[in-house]
Amino acid sequence: MDSPIHDPRSAVARRARSAGRRAIFTAGVSLSLGFALTACAPVYVACPAIGWINELTIELEGDVSEVAEVQLCVDDLCVPAEGGAVPDELTQVAPPSQSSSGDRWTFTTGMSTPDAFTVRVLSADGTIRTEVEAAPDWVRVGGSEECGGPGEATVAVRV
Repeated sequence: MDSPIHDPRSAVARRARSAGRRAIFTAGVSLSLGFALTACAPVYVACPAIGWINELTIELEGDVSEVAEVQLCVDDLCVPAEGGAVPDELTQVAPPSQSSSGDRWTFTTGMSTPDAFTVRVLSADGTIRTEVEAAPDWVRVGGSEECGGPGEATVAVRV
């Protein structure tokens, strides 16, 4: 004689099949809910860049033959300062590199993007030839919107 568990008509067999179906149904519902809730979760972005360098280019327009130096100033502090030093408050700003034609001076500003500053153009004897307030339009040139990235700005100054 067959045991009740192996007899497909027995109550024990029906309960075993019913428990198995409930387990499969519960697993299916759990997976479906998990997928649905995951689709609503915010996506986290891992940012690979630790830091970057922004560049600010000063384009001089006019006769640049008398230009000896271009300074970037915030309040009363300028880079480069007298003797080529960088004030402690402006340590992210590096002294500029100059193009061979003398009409482009490029400063690096670390990760900062100054909203406003003064550009000073000096002659060899230290006379200020031009001094203008500037508010550059910074443009991100790398990285991503979520993580940020290096930026560039250009300011035109008439000498």
